[in-house]
Amino acid sequence: IAGFVVYGVFLAMIPFIPRDGVTPTLMVAAAISGIGISAINLFPWAMLPDAVDMDAQTHGAKREGLVSSVFVFAQKIAGSLAIFWNAMMLSVFDHQAGQVVQSESTLTAFVWMTGPIPLAIFVVAMLLTFGYPITRAVQQGLRTDVAQAQDGGI
Repeated sequence: IAGFVVYGVFLAMIPFIPRDGVTPTLMVAAAISGIGISAINLFPWAMLPDAVDMDAQTHGAKREGLVSSVFVFAQKIAGSLAIFWNAMMLSVFDHQAGQVVQSESTLTAFVWMTGPIPLAIFVVAMLLTFGYPITRAVQQGLRTDVAQAQDGGI
């Protein structure tokens, strides 16, 4: 949770970072972003074993490969959509490829695409996680069921 909060703080800081070179605010934001991005990249992978166990209990068969494949495929789709969305937004806001100096509308688009818009999506995603079906109690039950299944199979 702390990692997610740190990432949310970073996203909220983006519109307020001065655009006039390397500043202390920029350096603090870079450090915060590293911590936050590490957290958001770690947690989905940490949740994958629990999802695999729950899928095995739900369907009565181990399907680690299928669950992992769907997970990776969804990540790739999300990454592709993000790249496509950013390319479309930059073309709308007059981005000039290869130019060092960009128009003010392009710079504003960069700020919106890296701060407020991802923050809004992030908040919605966090709200959706409140419906995540694997709680500590469910996880303990899954571990007990898996241990019993392994003991019975020996």
